[in-house]
Amino acid sequence: MSLVIRPLCEQDVEALVQLSLLAWEPVFESMRQVLGPYIYTSIWPDWRTSQRAAVQTICVEGGETRTCVAELDGTVVGFLSYRLHAEDKTGEVLLLAVHPAYQNRGIGTALNEFALCKMQECGMQMAKVETGGDPGHAPARSCYEKAGYTVLPLVRYFRSLRIGNEIDHDMHHGTSGGQMKGSFPVIASILSPEALAKDVLPGFGLGEVAECHFYTGGFNHTYQVRTQHAGTYYLRAYRRRWRTLPDVQYELDVLNHLKRKGFPAVQPLPYQDGQYFCAVAAPEGRRYLALFIEAPGVEIDYAHEPENVARRYGQAVARMHNALDDFTSPHPRFHKDLEHFIDRPLRHIEPFLAHRPKDWTYLQHFAATLRERLLELPESQLEQGFCHGDLQGYHARVTPDGTLTFYDFDCGGYGYRAYDLAVFLWCCRLEDAVAARWDAFLGGYREFRSMDDLDVQAVPLFVCARYLWHMGVHTQNSPDWGIGFLNEAYFDDHLQRLRNAEADYLV
Repeated sequence: MSLVIRPLCEQDVEALVQLSLLAWEPVFESMRQVLGPYIYTSIWPDWRTSQRAAVQTICVEGGETRTCVAELDGTVVGFLSYRLHAEDKTGEVLLLAVHPAYQNRGIGTALNEFALCKMQECGMQMAKVETGGDPGHAPARSCYEKAGYTVLPLVRYFRSLRIGNEIDHDMHHGTSGGQMKGSFPVIASILSPEALAKDVLPGFGLGEVAECHFYTGGFNHTYQVRTQHAGTYYLRAYRRRWRTLPDVQYELDVLNHLKRKGFPAVQPLPYQDGQYFCAVAAPEGRRYLALFIEAPGVEIDYAHEPENVARRYGQAVARMHNALDDFTSPHPRFHKDLEHFIDRPLRHIEPFLAHRPKDWTYLQHFAATLRERLLELPESQLEQGFCHGDLQGYHARVTPDGTLTFYDFDCGGYGYRAYDLAVFLWCCRLEDAVAARWDAFLGGYREFRSMDDLDVQAVPLFVCARYLWHMGVHTQNSPDWGIGFLNEAYFDDHLQRLRNAEADYLV
């Protein structure tokens, strides 16, 4: 196998982001163990988002900031970014990451040696790098020591500064009598509807609020709001461990874009500062809230004339995609890519199948086959753009004239448009309604938007991806939702669904 180290190309950036997230996951878990949950989440409320932004920023910085890429037989397997400081003739290593599947093969050392040579060629007289002293950074320390760096021991301390006499639970200290001072840490609180009505909703200019009720949980927490003038609204409190502020801003940008395009989607209301969100200091940390006007009409259903309903739904989805073709947002958000559909779900599912090794082996085989089939298309030639992400045939209300207004874009992001269609087929399978709905839906879609044969071929593969993602999102959210439902019967049922999909679409 041939290792090549070369300068960064523009098309490398997303690959570097993805491999860095894989490489740094154990590092951030190590720092969480060392710092404790309070300090850790205060520094890195969402490390994946912050690290994605850091890699993207450094890769496009230019000037005295350089990035070299390690490529093994045509596959990007690692990178190193460094900066030249002319004032003191020092080269500084900023980032180093090697894909976990290619670690311990000397790639990190080779990247270091390459960068050091480039620094020398540019007149630098010394090189420096900073890394962590925690167990998760041990491989990085070993790599730098192999490259000849001299260690200067430094210590960095953190201390929680909580309000009043609250106990620092990260230190696991108690008080006399077995009681603790202050409030106990929470994962995800239920915000008081009364407090929201009194302290938050007036900022949206609703006037007098008649009712505010906790409506539903799930990915986020939703409150139903009614005013004295019989208007109905829904206030969403985004879960801290589920969505970051850029995620929220991106979703709101989508809805405002659709409004400008005249496409019927639920609309957010601006807060008094002109932003379409506000923030509250919840027990678990800052949470973001957005208020939406209730979509007109009644919930869509398929009890009568399911083919006609599915056709209208397909037509509406096509018009949505048309309206979103030119959508952009300055706010970063996750991509609905193979990492999203395959790698991340596997990481979350694995601990739950530790006692079922045969099933875990099967799941890995399923994921590998799915990835192979997608890459064979190839997936790089599939149409991409903003996807709603959860178009099961629902998440829409219909008025008497047949207009569908869509809501709940929380799972949306940039990705494969075929996936949006695959979610509809996935739900048809769950409801034993493929014959009644699928052809009508696809026909309706193609009446308003052309679709390449390659994208049509991809739909069944993304149905398989949806099954895997669905298990992944359940296990991912188990710290907030509980593990009671993730029992043996759950995995028996969901693994059988995978096997059925494999038989239908992957064999």
